[in-house]
Amino acid sequence: MNPHRLLSLLLLLISSLLGAQTYHFQYIIKKGRLVIIPKFMYYWLCFNEDEGNTVAYSSVGSPLPHRLIPLLKEAKELPFSLYLHEVSVDATGLKKGDLSDEQLDYQPNNMTWPLMSSRLKSIISAHLTEKDKVRWISAHVVGKTMQATFYLPYFTEKMDVIDKKGSIYTRFSDTSIKPVFDSKKVQPFAVFHGDTMFWQITSRLYVNESIKRDIEKAKLTGIQFNRVKLS
Repeated sequence: MNPHRLLSLLLLLISSLLGAQTYHFQYIIKKGRLVIIPKFMYYWLCFNEDEGNTVAYSSVGSPLPHRLIPLLKEAKELPFSLYLHEVSVDATGLKKGDLSDEQLDYQPNNMTWPLMSSRLKSIISAHLTEKDKVRWISAHVVGKTMQATFYLPYFTEKMDVIDKKGSIYTRFSDTSIKPVFDSKKVQPFAVFHGDTMFWQITSRLYVNESIKRDIEKAKLTGIQFNRVKLS
């Protein structure tokens, strides 16, 4: 048997024994010996722009997101409702239409926050441990005839997980445009945030392979996974 094929089967067996859909393996030859290295996989939880055509809009007169975040430090729910509107795109840009009942598990919104259905929140919550400094804020979402409770993850502590040497930054910003994460620093976490100024509630939300697998198994809507780079 081809040695590379044999190695692939060996890695597959190890993955099975470890329940290792959570793992990705690489191997090196060190001092004449085969060394197998497990690497955790993480993904940026993105809105799927090809799925659905609704956006949840904040109430008229609501504070801007960056002004609202400090006010939510101890809050259990958003102080206003969000309204589901149909949207379309033309030559002038995004156009807001009538109220709609179409909702996604990862719902796009005009604040670009990670707005989640109860189904998505439950899956992520099931993977959180005391190391994950995340709490939940509820949000009242209103459609044409429906009402539902959605949720926002709120990070209570800023996380130091960026590999600053490997990441690419703009000249005058501390926020990376191509982040690389330190594999040792992210390994204890099920979810973590990126190096953004408003890290408490952010669309730069990253999840591990186990969460990704459970989301896909549940066939949740509105979600796209972009694999992140680890050092």
